[in-house]
Amino acid sequence: LGNKSLRKNTKVSIALDNSLALIHTFPMDSTLNQAEQNEQVRWELSQIFGSFKKDEYFQEIHILHTNASLQVTDVLVVAVPRVLVYNIQDILSKCKYDVEFIDISSLSAQLSLEYTYPEVSNKSVALVCISQERIDGEIISHGKLIQYRFFYIESKEKTLQIMREWVKEFNLDQIFFHGSDITYDWNRTLKNAFEIPSILLDPFRKIRISRSVEKYDRYIGVEHIFTSAVGVTMRVR
Repeated sequence: LGNKSLRKNTKVSIALDNSLALIHTFPMDSTLNQAEQNEQVRWELSQIFGSFKKDEYFQEIHILHTNASLQVTDVLVVAVPRVLVYNIQDILSKCKYDVEFIDISSLSAQLSLEYTYPEVSNKSVALVCISQERIDGEIISHGKLIQYRFFYIESKEKTLQIMREWVKEFNLDQIFFHGSDITYDWNRTLKNAFEIPSILLDPFRKIRISRSVEKYDRYIGVEHIFTSAVGVTMRVR
């Protein structure tokens, strides 16, 4: 933050590691009013996360799928601790920065995917984030998020088996991977692990890199680790 090249910027957007948020998907009665929806969200999260108290979290609800005939909506709820947000704001304000947007890595990556690979708007794809302890997967059909799932990493073989079974539930065209913990060994394994094309997401694919960016060549081959960082900046445009 002390870098002079950043001084012209006054606002910062942050993509949080997925594990820092409470993430839960569940079916909801689509006829509920706003107050009833809020109460169900509170109840659902308190059942899964025993320490959950709604006043201690910022919450965001995403609609995944609606079955009109059954009047049921599948929703994704993301809850971020208020104390975490306040601490981030405090740290940045001391450096004379403002927080413009805070999101989780996987949802930020979706925006990066849509911008960098616009052709996915006509496809069904999986977007998978590999972190140190867990894998977060999204199914995106014709530009719409329809399923979110995460599971903890066991052995590599077991993890790949779970991923294969998961993606087989959908008629997918491609799988995109991102995350800071995709090692060389992981990358080599992923390329041949599935029956459909597996791609390391390059968030800079359609971005012109200025010559003023120093030592950019050190990031060639590991562009995927910046997927969420690039995507979160698009939440505010």
